[in-house]
Amino acid sequence: MDIDNERKRKMAAMALLVSNKVVKKEDLNKIWEEIKKMYSLKILEVAEEKGMEKGMEKGMEKGMEKGMEKGMEKGMEIGHTKGKADLVAKQLSKKFNAPQKSISKIVGKLTPAQLDKLAMDIFIVESIDEVKEYAKMSDSEEATE
Repeated sequence: MDIDNERKRKMAAMALLVSNKVVKKEDLNKIWEEIKKMYSLKILEVAEEKGMEKGMEKGMEKGMEKGMEKGMEKGMEIGHTKGKADLVAKQLSKKFNAPQKSISKIVGKLTPAQLDKLAMDIFIVESIDEVKEYAKMSDSEEATE
């Protein structure tokens, strides 16, 4: 019985599809590689290419989503900190009757933790020099006070 090559290829492809239901994944991978070596099947090449394209698309989508998410979070965090710094500078400027620009320069150099500490202490700070001291505090000092 002489079966032509085209029929062999079709049978191999069908067998591969059916085997998906009964063969373990690692065995299926071995079979896949053997079939690719035995037959130069264009359908397998196309399937691999399509899989790669789909994987790349999904990866790019996920990466873009994550990047957008992180970017928005970071932007909101920066905006929140800047808003807080502006408010604290305005309050200190009014408290000490000093130009807001000079206070803003001092407050703008504070870390978010230092800024939080200053915001909590705004009613007990007694001078601009004292405000400058907040920039000299370490993270450990900020946490314990």
